[in-house]
Amino acid sequence: MDAIEADPREAPRPKLRVRKKLEGFALKRPVLVVDDDTSVRALVALVLRDAGYCVVEARDGMDAIDCVADARDRRAAPFCAIVSDVCMPGLSGLDVLTVLKCASVPIPVILMTAFADDRLREEAHDLGAAAVLAKPLEMAALTASLERTVRRGRAPRAPGTA
Repeated sequence: MDAIEADPREAPRPKLRVRKKLEGFALKRPVLVVDDDTSVRALVALVLRDAGYCVVEARDGMDAIDCVADARDRRAAPFCAIVSDVCMPGLSGLDVLTVLKCASVPIPVILMTAFADDRLREEAHDLGAAAVLAKPLEMAALTASLERTVRRGRAPRAPGTA
């Protein structure tokens, strides 16, 4: 008896539950996570991936600006939000927020910091930050804040606007 070759087009399909999970994942938009601390960045990225987001990681503020510019150049789907540390070498999270605001890039930014005082919160608010979260992060609070931010689509206000 001759061996029967299987037609690759007739490969078994994934189970419905797996397909549904992948479909839900595909519906989420990309989030940019920015932190110079590799372990914090990896943990935040893992939590957001588990929440169904497509996560891109940046190691500092300049890398974040490059990621945003690259996405625009490739006409890729824009980031639905940026989650960024405040204190980083080079460009800080506030600097990233300022660059986005001045360039009229409509991406909402959530800032994370171990140094959350009233002055920093006020400056972040004035620059248009969607939220300022204190480190150590409560991951449930982060995902809830991100969900609210994405639903609202709150982006930095353009220069000269309140």
